[in-house]
Amino acid sequence: MFGLGLIEMLIMLAIPILVIGGIVRVASGGRGRRQVGSGSDLAALEERTARLEESLANMQDQMARLAENQEFTTKLLSDRK
Repeated sequence: MFGLGLIEMLIMLAIPILVIGGIVRVASGGRGRRQVGSGSDLAALEERTARLEESLANMQDQMARLAENQEFTTKLLSDRK
């Protein structure tokens, strides 16, 4: 019923959403809201946030590369016909 292109697009959208959701859950400690108590807690939270930002930037770069590769593969396949 649905073309293979639609399924591929849904998978490409679902994977980053799941990965980002997992990273956010890990970064938040997998728990509900916490009260920040002391300066050391705040410093640890800032370090975790910095690591999360770096991870997201790396993921963004990788997703851009994947998109470029997919465009290249699509062009090759369409030129082959």
